[in-house]
Amino acid sequence: MPAYPALLLIVLWVLAILALILVTRNILTLRRGNERLSRLAGTPEKDALDFDEDEPGFFRNWLYLAGFRSKDAPVIFLLIAMAFSVAGLALGWTFMNGSGQGGRSLMTVLMRAVSDYPGGLGEIFLPILLILPLAIWVTVSMVPWMVVRSARRRRLAMIREDLPVILELLATLSEAGLNFDASIERVLRSHRRSRPLAVEFRTYQADVLSGRSRIDCMRRMARRVDDLFVSTFASALAQAEQLGASVTTVLRRQADELRQRRREKALEMVLTLPVRRVIPMILCFIPGLMIVALGPIFYQLFTIMDQLIGNRGSLF
Repeated sequence: MPAYPALLLIVLWVLAILALILVTRNILTLRRGNERLSRLAGTPEKDALDFDEDEPGFFRNWLYLAGFRSKDAPVIFLLIAMAFSVAGLALGWTFMNGSGQGGRSLMTVLMRAVSDYPGGLGEIFLPILLILPLAIWVTVSMVPWMVVRSARRRRLAMIREDLPVILELLATLSEAGLNFDASIERVLRSHRRSRPLAVEFRTYQADVLSGRSRIDCMRRMARRVDDLFVSTFASALAQAEQLGASVTTVLRRQADELRQRRREKALEMVLTLPVRRVIPMILCFIPGLMIVALGPIFYQLFTIMDQLIGNRGSLF
């Protein structure tokens, strides 16, 4: 009987590997075509980012905001998620039915060890052991989702780290007499091409060269990043463009405002730090302290109660 689940897992793994091979071949073919088109257009392939405002789909947009901007990103992500789900199912099944000590499963060994606690104290942990295979499957299956979420947070952190510096440089160059587009080009020369904000500004330049208006390009950049600071900066520039205001003044005000916001956020984090420490202390520090201080007392109490209950049973 145990051979059937193992055979099913092997078949699922083979199907997942074949699907991954087929998708990889299609991706390589499309990438070669994109490289040829990019060379003809004179644009590097890594800067040619696909962004379709009219294309629906929350899932694709979620991956796009995290930096996974290939057209095949949803398919690849679903295949990886399926592989991790199968791996989590295999680990949970191994925990329940795999061979442990003496040919018994690991779950049986742990339940036997927990049941041997004096005074029936181990029965409290039996429900946790029963749902542990499900918890293993859910945890392993959530790994790809957590990776994308972490990539999104890391990307936003890098953008918020570079935005104040770029705004200061743009304001200084504008005050020196350069226009906005020339200032961006000068700033991007001294910036690493792998930084997310630099990539977004290069995409902005490509949109401008394609014939779009500057307001539309700034709004597209704000939608691609989906961050409050970048949206505020784009809205201010769009308003200045519409009203005919000085771009230099807008850039300087945006740089000062962003610096003030960063200062206020740092001050807020410092002031809320004592409150944030309360929950880790309650969950981690105080239980350990109670166990160290009162653990031996409760152990002796449960041992005495177990002996009394056993002697009382022997009398009857």
